[in-house]
Amino acid sequence: MARYRAIIGGGLLVLIMPLMVSAQEQADSSAIEDTLRRPLFHSAPPVIVNNRPYLIELFIDLDPVEIQEVLLHVRGDSAAVYQEVRLEGQYGRYRYSVPKERLQIDTLTYYFVVAQKDYGIWAFPTDSRGEITPYKLEVVESTIEYFRRYGNVR
Repeated sequence: MARYRAIIGGGLLVLIMPLMVSAQEQADSSAIEDTLRRPLFHSAPPVIVNNRPYLIELFIDLDPVEIQEVLLHVRGDSAAVYQEVRLEGQYGRYRYSVPKERLQIDTLTYYFVVAQKDYGIWAFPTDSRGEITPYKLEVVESTIEYFRRYGNVR
């Protein structure tokens, strides 16, 4: 039996491909539902402008009483380790504003971790093997070249 699975990359639906399901997986329908259910959503821009703050938002489709904490792991290109930031939010929307003073770098790398009270854990973004694949965004100046490349200026 073939089912279809949506592959999500960078917060956008990019491909739908058939997912072959064995008889054992058909018997365990809860495992199939868990693989197709993605309760976390974030859409990263192609680049970040360095002269204004950058707002990182994560949307979570889980019951708020299930969530123990929401963490953002972020680092610049010159840092060796990620800084852990606890995100506060309401109505499923969690946000962190990166000040423009911290954006005097070439790249910003980050990913999210959501810990549940029942010791469940979600990380985002992940690849098809379930490994964390952090967002790596280029930090650029807002020059005419930037607007020609990413905007509507000709």
